[in-house]
Amino acid sequence: MGRFGAAMVLGLVALSGCKAGAGEPCREDRACEEGLVCAEGRCASATASASAAPSESDPATHVARLSDPSRRAEAIDALLRMAEGTVAQDHGDPTGPHAKPLLDAIVAPLAHVAADGKLGPKRQAALLTMLSKSRHPAAAPALVAAIRRRSADEAKWADDRPPSPSDAAMGEVVTAAADLELDEARAPLWTLFTSLRASSRKGEAGAFAAALGRAVERLAVPKWEPEASTLLAGPLDPDGDLRAFRDQLQWQRTAARVLGRLRKASAVEPLMRVALDPQKHDVAPAAIEALSNIGAPAADVARQVLSGEHQALLSHAADRYRNAREKDVADVVDRTADDVRITQATLVIVAVGRADGTEAALDGLRRADPIGRGRIAAELDALPSSEASLEAFRETVEDSPLDLPIADEHRGVVALYLAMPSWLDPSLAPWLSELATKLQGTDTGLAPFREAALRASMLVMTAAHVDRVRTLAELITKSKWEADFDAATALLETCKEDVPCYLKQLAEREKANATEGAAKDDLVAAKAAAMAAIHAQSADADALTEALIDARTATARRLLAAGLAKLFPNGDAARADRLDRALGVAGARDPEIAGVIARLRGRG
Repeated sequence: MGRFGAAMVLGLVALSGCKAGAGEPCREDRACEEGLVCAEGRCASATASASAAPSESDPATHVARLSDPSRRAEAIDALLRMAEGTVAQDHGDPTGPHAKPLLDAIVAPLAHVAADGKLGPKRQAALLTMLSKSRHPAAAPALVAAIRRRSADEAKWADDRPPSPSDAAMGEVVTAAADLELDEARAPLWTLFTSLRASSRKGEAGAFAAALGRAVERLAVPKWEPEASTLLAGPLDPDGDLRAFRDQLQWQRTAARVLGRLRKASAVEPLMRVALDPQKHDVAPAAIEALSNIGAPAADVARQVLSGEHQALLSHAADRYRNAREKDVADVVDRTADDVRITQATLVIVAVGRADGTEAALDGLRRADPIGRGRIAAELDALPSSEASLEAFRETVEDSPLDLPIADEHRGVVALYLAMPSWLDPSLAPWLSELATKLQGTDTGLAPFREAALRASMLVMTAAHVDRVRTLAELITKSKWEADFDAATALLETCKEDVPCYLKQLAEREKANATEGAAKDDLVAAKAAAMAAIHAQSADADALTEALIDARTATARRLLAAGLAKLFPNGDAARADRLDRALGVAGARDPEIAGVIARLRGRG
């Protein structure tokens, strides 16, 4: 018949009023028979059509629409709303019973769309944020693609343009890549890290530079060691260009932690060079933390520096001291080269926290200048507890002048008072209370020291010490302590020596604080953590670990971490890794917890 003839026949059929039956094609020029409706190009019964209509509440409906460019945006938005709702039902847990089935169904197709990177910036950011927070393995292609795009676009990072809406998700993206241990993300992450300036607007946005550094640290691989060592050796001048200083600070701190994570003995000397350099005072804590991760090899080299046997590092320390004196660096004022060397070498030995380092650490403490003794004593609880180290701590506190410059963030010996609870020794409560009670001076001048001593004493006191600690409290304005003191005393009466009881009280107190919007660093929550850590035995280690992961009170986390360090004098690398993954940024930002995690690795 040919095309023309067929067209004529169809036209005649249409003109004749012939209608399509069930299952037959329906078009604008051909209606369906009575009782049928045209649904997706074919005639069907009205009932069947209604039952076949896609359900807007069915994720599969929106997943199917992702392949339709005209409906993709609305489908993404609908799926994002569904994901948000189900995760909220599971209290923010993407692996919960409501969230997991949904995420299993939608993450892979959404990741495919996000990997293309062709959405508008705001929708792309929202999608990447959801995929990142899902911590779902199927999100990997989207996360890696986003990191690669940012890594390849170095010019965008270098010219300091303001961040775009799509940049808002990158902190979540790199954190998720680290949590999921995505091997494909390693190379582009490292390239991005070494090119990103922390002082740029993109680096500052959402604390992205910090998140990137943390992700790089957690995904560290041996082939990064040479470049990390080079970054660590870079110049650092706090009196020069401020932005350049901030950039170097981020690169060098992260490079130090990368070397610590790799735990290679070859990194000990580069890290010790930083620890011994007064001009790198701001990087030294990260270097010492890294040396603690490395463990015994680091302590051995530090002992050689302390005893004057490591000529290369002795020469380096002397040279950097002279340079610091020429530039009037604050840390060398009224201190000799030996003062600085002895202090820093001893701090490394203490940070490693091995029992076989106690003798050398106490020798360094005795030989140090007053500032050095204060700084060493403030960290001395990192060593496995012994009567000798505890007595050395007491003597240093008693002998130190109130205004001794120990830590930038605390006034004088307040740094030592606040370090006391980490010893987890209740006998220190009456000792410190009596010491603070006998301080000479005006009430106004002594107030910050007595308040710090009272807080520290309340954290570790037992019921037997309540009256002696109250003697100190009575010297302080009652409104500053009475409610906390009464609550701490009641807590002791309730739980006595019962570790599960204290952990339950900690959880309930923090839940109540969250509901009421109370201050984060609640003393009673911290008291519950302290008593749990004091009474904990090896059988309580897992409960302490989970409580630390769940805790939201800063001091509570630190005291629970101290409890774990006490329980594992020979280390526990697996537990360190568990804490590191679970605590994430919170753990990284708290040097005390980071130090405990490092010791649990390095003591082994």
